[in-house]
Amino acid sequence: MGLLSHLQNVLRDSQQDASPDSRDSALQLASAVLLLEMERADYQHDALERDTIQALLQDQFRLTTEEARLLLQEASEESEQAVSLHDYVSALNDYLTAADKLHIVRMLWQVAFADGHLHHYEEHLLRQLADLLHIPHHDYVRVKLQVSGEL
Repeated sequence: MGLLSHLQNVLRDSQQDASPDSRDSALQLASAVLLLEMERADYQHDALERDTIQALLQDQFRLTTEEARLLLQEASEESEQAVSLHDYVSALNDYLTAADKLHIVRMLWQVAFADGHLHHYEEHLLRQLADLLHIPHHDYVRVKLQVSGEL
């Protein structure tokens, strides 16, 4: 089942007390898809970025190495088929607090800076995602400066 179908089921079932595990797995997948899109934004495959994504997923969602690897595999398949990031962002907006969404933006910055270079395509994608996640511009800039080590 693809993420879109899964999210539709979760959203439909949310009025009927959808299982927290189901909701959590949809949020994990949505987060992983966005992180992979950030990795691909500069059109360069970089092992440092992929390792950063795996470590962030393990830390954020308390996953084992194998669970994170499987999540990345599933997210990679999802993102290959995705026409838009709208469903993924919508899921995060529906279920995460402002602080949690800001943490997702922090993770995106960490991926963007993982290779030691911020490409303008990465920054552009991050700005779009921050806007879609309703992150205030001052928080977007503050987190960017913190992650880049400028603060």
